[in-house]
Amino acid sequence: MRVIPVVCEFPLRADFEADDSIIVAGNTVQFSDNSIGVRGSGWRWTFEGGDPGTSTLQHPKVQYNQAGKFQVTLTITAGALSATKSKTDYIHVTFGEPRLFPNPASGLVSVELPADFEVASITLLNAIGQQVRSATPVGAMAQFNLSGLAKGIYLVRVTQKNGKAVSKRLVVLGE
Repeated sequence: MRVIPVVCEFPLRADFEADDSIIVAGNTVQFSDNSIGVRGSGWRWTFEGGDPGTSTLQHPKVQYNQAGKFQVTLTITAGALSATKSKTDYIHVTFGEPRLFPNPASGLVSVELPADFEVASITLLNAIGQQVRSATPVGAMAQFNLSGLAKGIYLVRVTQKNGKAVSKRLVVLGE
């Protein structure tokens, strides 16, 4: 009986994801290698704006201390084969989160937005999640008129264009 060796070659494709792609400066991101094909034997990551700036771990954790949008690149190797995946502007690091003032409030409340937030909507929700007001930002500020609202706890939700939302608790003192 004659044995014929069979070699199966699968394409090597680099791919990855992050546990969060929008963070506040000073926070960390956990990256996961999702590459397919021949299991890589080596990983070479490059993190623009990150600390560390490079890694050879399969699933590295990276801290971002400066605001901006940053590229991430992964190159995997398996023997003589290699594959690279880059994601431009993949990590969006903001200066901070929206700030409400005054809080507690009656009359008007202001919402100060980080300069780098790409806002899709700003809404005021009551305790059961119903929208009771909406606001349009002018520059980095928006305001809600609280007149007519019952005393209680509300949520101000700022939704960014990528769908990620940040909610802040607001105490309304009533009229």
